[in-house]
Amino acid sequence: MALKDSFANIPKSQKILMIVLVFLAIIAAYYFLLDRGMTAERKSLEQKRDALRGELNEKKILAANLDRLKSEIALLESQLAQALLVLPEEKEIPKLLVSINSLGLKAGVDFLLFRPGTLVNRDFYGEFPVSMKVQGTYHALGLFFDMLSKMPRIVNASDIKIIPLPPSKGKEVEKGRDTIVSEFTATTFTFAGTKGGKASGSGKTS
Repeated sequence: MALKDSFANIPKSQKILMIVLVFLAIIAAYYFLLDRGMTAERKSLEQKRDALRGELNEKKILAANLDRLKSEIALLESQLAQALLVLPEEKEIPKLLVSINSLGLKAGVDFLLFRPGTLVNRDFYGEFPVSMKVQGTYHALGLFFDMLSKMPRIVNASDIKIIPLPPSKGKEVEKGRDTIVSEFTATTFTFAGTKGGKASGSGKTS
């Protein structure tokens, strides 16, 4: 009762001031306790939203390029498969050497040396050199190299040396007589871990 009487005795202007101060205190409490917390949460949500937008845009870009990337990968895989077809497995080399020997005889050269070397392993393939020495005519040698270049498997001829044979004394060169001896290295290639298959491409002779 005494508190009511004291409040009743306060001038009206002071009462109004007290009410205003209480109202301001409530607003301040709301700002510091509630609104600031909501502001921090809103900023956190905005940051998450921006991050999700960025991630979404990246995925949209990837999706737009996905078909193109798939086509490029398929093309590269096809090119690799075609390249591997001309590289025999190591176990196929003896058969390949028999084919090379048969081509030489068919072209008209005689083998003075046919010495397979040792397989040299590279990154994903191997090189198998064969030292050869043949005797015949220029035409027969050229035909032999041409046949090698058209083999389904890659066979490179390198380090080629051609030595003319001297004619017999007092005799003219007979037609069809051997006129040259040639030494060279024929190298074929193997692919490690992949089965060779039939190929339609040509080899190379250099």
